[in-house]
Amino acid sequence: ILRNHVNDLAKPTKSYRRLSRRSYATKIPFKGKVSGNPTIGEITVTIDTSGSTMADQPMFLAEVDSLARIYNIPIRVLMWDAEVGDDITVSKSGWSRTHTRERINKNESFEVAGGGGTKISSVNEYLVANNMKPKLLIYFTDGYVEASPKFFRHAGTKHVFFITPDGQGNQFSSIGDVVKVVEKF
Repeated sequence: ILRNHVNDLAKPTKSYRRLSRRSYATKIPFKGKVSGNPTIGEITVTIDTSGSTMADQPMFLAEVDSLARIYNIPIRVLMWDAEVGDDITVSKSGWSRTHTRERINKNESFEVAGGGGTKISSVNEYLVANNMKPKLLIYFTDGYVEASPKFFRHAGTKHVFFITPDGQGNQFSSIGDVVKVVEKF
């Protein structure tokens, strides 16, 4: 399901700049595919690191790692609980802290910061403060967040929420797509 959302971003664009082959036969201009590789845009994954999701962290991190390897694109990962604690860039070549470029060996014991309360609005605050405008914003969470959260609103940003098997996600349906993970990997 996650790959389908990324594939939607990677569809080739259509434009009148290059007409479709149907246009020549029918004398009606149809949009044709623009040549070249489509750009996916920036993908940001946010991972809830509150105490209630600690058992799900390996599943979350494995999904992010496979996305970066399959699509060969860098992915920003924000670890959050009451605030955004870590900003990590994941790419095919490895994991590193975004601002310090410190390399992270994910095969060794990777410490996930967090374990405190859950404030999903901290993601919005961090994105605005750092002038980030992702095309796809993916949330891995159990859905137990503050009463009236503020979400990142930017034209062209798509939100997808992946809710743990024992979590709740009904409150996110007005913001974006909600996917309930049926079982742990």
